Amino acid sequence: MVDDALIEQLQRMARRAALRAGMVLCEKYAQPRKVKAKGLRDIVTDADSAAQLTAINAILERYPEHQFLAEEDIAAHPDEQGQWHIPDGIVWIIDPLDGTTNYASKVPLVSVSVGVAIDGEPVAGAIYDPLRDEMFEGAKGLGAMLNKQPLSPITPLPLLDSIFCLDWAHEPERRSRAVASASALAPVCRTLRALGSAALGLAYLASGRLQGYFHYAIQPWDCAAGAVIVREVGGQILRPDGEDWRLGDMELLAGHPKLIEEVVEIWAAGTMGVEGDDLRS
Repeated sequence: MVDDALIEQLQRMARRAALRAGMVLCEKYAQPRKVKAKGLRDIVTDADSAAQLTAINAILERYPEHQFLAEEDIAAHPDEQGQWHIPDGIVWIIDPLDGTTNYASKVPLVSVSVGVAIDGEPVAGAIYDPLRDEMFEGAKGLGAMLNKQPLSPITPLPLLDSIFCLDWAHEPERRSRAVASASALAPVCRTLRALGSAALGLAYLASGRLQGYFHYAIQPWDCAAGAVIVREVGGQILRPDGEDWRLGDMELLAGHPKLIEEVVEIWAAGTMGVEGDDLRS
């Protein structure tokens, strides 16, 4: 069993690193961007790299022996099946700028996500929205907070009153699956949103701003912090087929256990063919 004192220390460091990286993003937000393509529908800016270096250096000052998995590390990649294998020990999992396309286009929906896993299990993390100065954070067994105020446990709403959030994969096949899932949900939920930042989607779920979240190509740095925060308010994370989810899986469905059980049943019933022109605004 991991000591609560250690988890609390890691949480404080996650907050500090996220805050420092967020300051970099704020400083650079109004400046001209240097944008490079990493792949299909996948870009990186000079702000990503600068924020990542700032976050990592902040952690290294205190924990020089710890490991890192960060989005802008060119050596980081999943296996041939798209599965990430998180090393044993303490690993910091960092997205220095989640919402790069938003940031480059001046859409103010971005975040820094700093999570930490021990032996592959997320135990602490912080998600910071620097443009709104909102810090979401959580630590296993110690609760979750927004700007140092405790978050309340999430409550189940009827599906018809629930807002769902999704984010888009880069690959066409996974995008098509997301469209099918959204089309199946559209007639039976309140509405759907795509924020462009998976970490913010999970943070908004944990804070009660929306009720469900799914993604078919999520990366560890998108959800390491969010997984802790969601679980600390009573949320559950599964694969969209209802199977257990673990950090490193690319497919994720999150929400109150009662709600996502209903969603899994809808998707499993083969209702993916519902046309999507009933999307509610």
